[in-house]
Amino acid sequence: MLQFYKTTDEAGLDIAINPQYVAQIESYTGSESLSFIVMDGGKRYLVKENCKELAERLEKLANYGGV
Repeated sequence: MLQFYKTTDEAGLDIAINPQYVAQIESYTGSESLSFIVMDGGKRYLVKENCKELAERLEKLANYGGV
């Protein structure tokens, strides 16, 4: 079953991320509450979430179907 992760970007827009196409997750320098999500195609999103928590959520969705 295809699972998307819904979050908000830095502009306040709602975005849906397919975790299977996430290439990298980086913390934003200077703030623990902001993270960059880098997609396979190179698109980058700055989201208002902690990097470690975001990585765990996306990994669960990609590998375990959200369980």
